[in-house]
Amino acid sequence: MKNIFLFFIIQSVVFLALNSHSAVIQHNYIALKHIEKISKFRSGAGHDFSYDGDLIANGFYEVETDPTETNRSMKHYFHVIEQYRETNTTIPIYAPFDGTIHRVSNDSHWRGFTDKQVWIQSNANPNYYAVIFHVNLSDTFPQAWNDYPQNLWPYWEPNDSQYLKITMQAGEIIGFADTRQIASSDIAILHKVSGQEYHYLSFFDSAVMPYSVFQEFVDKGITSQSNLIFSKDYRDANPIPENHQWDGYTPDDWVDLKSGPVIIPSTRLLLLKYDPTKGP
Repeated sequence: MKNIFLFFIIQSVVFLALNSHSAVIQHNYIALKHIEKISKFRSGAGHDFSYDGDLIANGFYEVETDPTETNRSMKHYFHVIEQYRETNTTIPIYAPFDGTIHRVSNDSHWRGFTDKQVWIQSNANPNYYAVIFHVNLSDTFPQAWNDYPQNLWPYWEPNDSQYLKITMQAGEIIGFADTRQIASSDIAILHKVSGQEYHYLSFFDSAVMPYSVFQEFVDKGITSQSNLIFSKDYRDANPIPENHQWDGYTPDDWVDLKSGPVIIPSTRLLLLKYDPTKGP
């Protein structure tokens, strides 16, 4: 009897360990009606966003610390439909989970525009951070916070003292995508494993995004979360060429979304219940 009881305890511990971050993402961070395609994790889209030995050598570890994860983009670009580009007030950015502002830093500095890079730390899973790039952040939140080390970042700013809040709820609008200098919005998920070990995970990793959130992408024609991820084994065996044009376009790096509105779960349920022979 004791052995059976011990077996169930062990099984429960293993289950909790495997599913400890299964609900990190609670809400999509951007409305898909504005998006035409999404880049894959570890793709060659955008720019090289991977292991950063220079920052690590200077004692900054909140980056990818695995030296084998190089020459790849370990985030996702959500490419905006043309009619919604060249604006910073049209496409809402939503908090992907209940969280706290961990860092706000100035992001782009070309074409005469400056937008914000926003780090949100999960309340339920504090070892997970969503990093959202090119945001016209609401002035409700601090416009500079816990910035990158001053000796490593030429655009460093001291903490903003004029703000109303530093916490947010899943689905809360925190600002707008700034598409005045880039036609995409991008997001990364950073996982703190230990004090000096961090790894990027895909926004669509099944251990991070529950299917209840992914269903919105299914409605746009993406049948599996894995379709948006190049595995590490695949990328290691098929490295991005050294002469790769990072600002160019490679079709295999992207997944197209089908056109048409997204059916949210409550609407989908109503459609399933609706019988056209009986009227509304």
